[in-house]
Amino acid sequence: MRSFRVFAHSVETAEAVKVGFSWPAMLITLPWMLDKGLWTLAALWFGMESALALMVVLIPGGEERGAMAVLALVVVLALKIYAGASGNRWRDEHLRQHRYNYVTTVRAGSPEDAVEQARNAARS
Repeated sequence: MRSFRVFAHSVETAEAVKVGFSWPAMLITLPWMLDKGLWTLAALWFGMESALALMVVLIPGGEERGAMAVLALVVVLALKIYAGASGNRWRDEHLRQHRYNYVTTVRAGSPEDAVEQARNAARS
């Protein structure tokens, strides 16, 4: 069982966001951002990763290129860990900006179960 923060909207369906680290945000960052509607963040992320890749490609061969590749790898790994640690907070903020209201935090096995628990609690 994991903790989920449940958000409701007057027109849209309710959303549940897991509390804590987001493995999908870390492992498949850009597709995850696009799936969650984080368009601006996805564009910035794409730009950062593209700039790092371009820096590695534009450095002449030899030791400099190898050092730059290692540095770029370390930076990408750090960014991935940061995305995993921040991903669910980014979703919370995105939902609030789109007029979702925080309802409650519940423990559930899945986001769907969390939304259902919140609905049942509201009916009681």
